[in-house]
Amino acid sequence: MVVKMRKIIGIALTIFLIQSCTAEPDKPFTTEVPVFTDALTLELSFGDENVPDEFLLARPMGLDVNNDGDIYIADEERLKVFDENGTPKTIIGGPGEGPGEFRMLMDIGISPSGYIAAGTPTEYNLFSPKNEFIRKYDILRSPISKILVSENVNIPASTSRLYMISKNEFVLTGSGSKRTEDDPEASYRVLVHVLDDSVSVLAEYKDVQRIVVDEIPTTIQLLGDFQWGLLSGNRVVFTHSAYDKRDEQNNSYYILNVVSLDTGERTDFSTAYEKTEIADSIIAKQRWRGISAMDTDREKLNKIVRDKVKELKYFPPIMNILTDNKYVFAFLYHNNYESESIAHVIDVNSGKHISTIHLPFVPIQIKNGYAYRIKSGPDIFPVVEKYKINPAVYGK
Repeated sequence: MVVKMRKIIGIALTIFLIQSCTAEPDKPFTTEVPVFTDALTLELSFGDENVPDEFLLARPMGLDVNNDGDIYIADEERLKVFDENGTPKTIIGGPGEGPGEFRMLMDIGISPSGYIAAGTPTEYNLFSPKNEFIRKYDILRSPISKILVSENVNIPASTSRLYMISKNEFVLTGSGSKRTEDDPEASYRVLVHVLDDSVSVLAEYKDVQRIVVDEIPTTIQLLGDFQWGLLSGNRVVFTHSAYDKRDEQNNSYYILNVVSLDTGERTDFSTAYEKTEIADSIIAKQRWRGISAMDTDREKLNKIVRDKVKELKYFPPIMNILTDNKYVFAFLYHNNYESESIAHVIDVNSGKHISTIHLPFVPIQIKNGYAYRIKSGPDIFPVVEKYKINPAVYGK
């Protein structure tokens, strides 16, 4: 059994990436690339009427799109599949414990090769590109777990996304603990590539979001997080907004890391962004999100969170990334991020930042030039909206 380990941790990761950047940093995007403020055209809205009852959307938890444009929606412990025009096509699975059934369906990921992984953070059902059930995949009982434990590598106790590239190849990320005497509360984010019996740890970052006070944990989103996605050419892109950034000659840069799953070749791109100081109004909104005991001073905990954010001073660069073939949409933090989204569009083949796009929301998925979102609220039934993205955004 062959095990290949490439562990990249904390500050060491940042230093390595700065030294290994192969693309010239862009100048600030406001002066170098076109900016699009009206780039979306709504083409389709469906799921709340004019479909059979079994296809009505109730509590959609996730969405992904295959290469044919079929739209898969995780809803009511089943996958509801619509074609590119929003016409009901098929339903996969249902509530239960049997093959292809779901105890709790929370996530779906469709790889560029068409394989489907859907399930909970610890157990996925795997399907072929033709929607045929292959098997269940339990991360905690899989050979991956045994390999990582034997090598004393942090194990993702729960996944936040799993992609199946082929029947014997996976990419997954998750969170897990690796407690040490120096840091007994340490938590890590891990990105793992599996091919047959070979396991590569592509990235491992200490989690900066999680803090513990009086044995009560919480997470502070603005401290930075790990983001990743799949690209064409069997590649993966990832970044951690707390580590993958740097300041140089009065400019600030974030770093995207691209790794070939076929060869292991790594390319790191630096892109300029405008650092934004966190406004007092944003700091005042910060709250302790963890569960606290009845006798805990909640306002004291809220103040700890606000002080942490105040110490940060500036937003981390990236709040989310989405991928579309060779393109990365890097969504940026800014003081109006709750009502407007701004994304850099980067061609990873050339390493160029080709445009900046302003959107009224962060899509749940971008695929083949279309942006998708699940629209829901207390006074409306859930619907899926499909928007055409202006091709000029892609430099076309």
